[in-house]
Amino acid sequence: MTPKPEQPKKSKQKHTTQGFFQNHQATFKALVIFVASIAFFFFILISHALDRYLVYPFTSLVAQVSSLILNLAGYDTAVKGTFLTSTGASLNIGTGCNGLEAVIIFISAILAFPARLQKKLLGLLWGFTGIFIINQTRVIGLYLVSRYASQHLDLAHTYIGQTYVIISGVALWILWAERVSNVSKKTPLTST
Repeated sequence: MTPKPEQPKKSKQKHTTQGFFQNHQATFKALVIFVASIAFFFFILISHALDRYLVYPFTSLVAQVSSLILNLAGYDTAVKGTFLTSTGASLNIGTGCNGLEAVIIFISAILAFPARLQKKLLGLLWGFTGIFIINQTRVIGLYLVSRYASQHLDLAHTYIGQTYVIISGVALWILWAERVSNVSKKTPLTST
């Protein structure tokens, strides 16, 4: 008679819902902070409470910087409020084109990530600046599409431009998160 192979002992620890939440508490905390932050900031954005003092002046700044860059490149543009105009092209930079949605997603991700306050503040500054620059390339690109291929403006604006800014904002967050996390720190190799 051959002996039966030993069966692995079953763990007495039960896999309960409570145990699952306890084991993933940090992840759920980050998720709640992320979702709550996005909901809060988007509520403020869509309520138009800060339009006069933040959104409109910021959007006007985006138009002015775009105009400055285009003028340096030889285009004769002018800005009136949020309208970027020239002979042959006109572009109204609205709330969806000012980059604030990407900034909201970035801020929410920074707030949810477990890092020191100083690292978060530097990340917010770095991300805001990066998204502003990325968004400027979108606005300038949309102006050029409006001027030279206006039949493709809706495609460039709705699908390409917005996707480009959001994905770039997420990529900036990933770069920041990797820099501040312990995961990115390499351990020295030891020779044997």
